[in-house]
Amino acid sequence: MNLPTLVILLILAAVAVYTVVSYRKKVASGCCGAGGDKVTRVEKAGRAGDYPCHKIALIDGMHCENCVARVANAFNQEDGLMAEVNLPKKRADVYSREPIEDGRIRQLVAKAGYMVTEIQEG
Repeated sequence: MNLPTLVILLILAAVAVYTVVSYRKKVASGCCGAGGDKVTRVEKAGRAGDYPCHKIALIDGMHCENCVARVANAFNQEDGLMAEVNLPKKRADVYSREPIEDGRIRQLVAKAGYMVTEIQEG
């Protein structure tokens, strides 16, 4: 076996070991590293109809209810904002009392650990 082939095989083996270790850690600690603990969701008083402005954020990276809670909390902890997050549709309906900039939506989702792929008017 020549040296370049050996180097490639060693790199592939290292990637495989890293992947297996990461997967086992994720399975052992729950999705998103929650340590098996459920993320507490912050509920907002009121309902969507109480907020005149509405945008839809399509979000990449959500895999479980802990992810949903993190994204919802990013908005629900802010004054004048509320979000309803739908895991199967990978989206958040963002409601606000005042118009909200797309950049602010992206910032809050990123702070929660996810990425907005598209923002639509609601």
